[in-house]
Amino acid sequence: MSIDNQKTQIKLKYNKYASLFSTMLRVVLDYIVAVFVVFASLKLRDTIMAPKPNMVFPYAYRYVILPFCYMTFATLYGLYAKRQQFSEEILCVLKSTCLGTLAVIVVLYLTKDAASTSRLFVIFWAILLFLCVSL
Repeated sequence: MSIDNQKTQIKLKYNKYASLFSTMLRVVLDYIVAVFVVFASLKLRDTIMAPKPNMVFPYAYRYVILPFCYMTFATLYGLYAKRQQFSEEILCVLKSTCLGTLAVIVVLYLTKDAASTSRLFVIFWAILLFLCVSL
């Protein structure tokens, strides 16, 4: 085996693992950002309006449903699979944020938790998620 062939194989392996690592890192960071945005939007909603005593927001929504609704649509639009131009990536983030928010609203109504959840919180979540993820 020639030295050039060995260097090419090492370079291909490195590129494959680097691509996998960067994808996993983006997924983990998006999850952390989505959870942070949930708490920031709850705090922002409580700052603007008086805290609602009967607003029950289960931990399943904070840690599972809201982040994964966004991440599902981000995966469908290829944010984790391929590198895109900046304008295309922002457009995909906007689409996945809008559809993720729509999915959250549908889940809230299907589970009958929409009556106790603030609409202002959901709007803040969508806006902050788009701003934080696109940065």
